[in-house]
Formats: sequence, structure tokens, C-alpha cells
Amino acid sequence: MVARVVVAGDLLILSGDLGAGKTFFVRAFARALGVREPVTSPTFTLVNEYGLANGGVLVHADLYRLLGTDGTSLRSEVDQLGLRSRRSDGAIVAAEWAEDAVDALGGAVSLRVRLAIEGSHARTAAVSGLRANGLTR
Repeated sequence: MVARVVVAGDLLILSGDLGAGKTFFVRAFARALGVREPVTSPTFTLVNEYGLANGGVLVHADLYRLLGTDGTSLRSEVDQLGLRSRRSDGAIVAAEWAEDAVDALGGAVSLRVRLAIEGSHARTAAVSGLRANGLTR
């Protein structure tokens, strides 16, 4: 459902505790966009890129290792990763642990997905953002 409302250049911010399912969400999202290759966590690489069936690009970023840096440093780190420019080039950017980096990512959050652990096999998701109204049950 989420894949139907995003367009080139959109920004998805994923939040939730460790183990809440942020990477699992991106994996399912990527599959819905036509990614055929394995989708893995970018925890150690910080950024993974995937080609989409329509010729576009999905950029999956995990900014967890950048947490705790001051605002200026965080912006500089995000700039060095090239996420804002990839987004300007039309890539869809899905960023985990990026709540404090929205401005550095170009602002205008298309979808903000907040995941919560409700039990050992249960999660809830709260979705907001510019494209949230396009999601219906």
C-alpha cells in the first residue's frame, strides 16, 4: 500500500525501538517497488541503494551510528553521505533513526512511520506525513 503513494524524491522517516521492524518494513517496501536483490540492514554501511523496477532508485539509510552528534555535525555527516542530493536526483530515501536529520535530508517528510513493539510477534505502525492521506485500508 505504501509503495503506491510514494514518488521519486520522496522521504520516508522510520522510527521505533531496536527490533521494532524498521528494516523489515523497508524490505517489504522495496519488494513492493520491484527490488529483486536481497535488502539488508545498512547499520554498518550506513547507506544501501537498490534499483527499482521503474528505473528509479531506493536509498535505505540507517543513521543510528550518527546519533549523539551535535546538529552541525549531524548535518555535515548526512551531507557527506549524499542523501539530500540523491533525493534531489529523484531517489526515494527511506531513513532509519533520522528524526533529527530531516532538515539535512531536505525536509518535507512524505511518510513518517513510527513502529512500536506490542509483543514478541506483534508490531503497530502509526503513519503520518504529506502522503499519509493517500493510504487507505
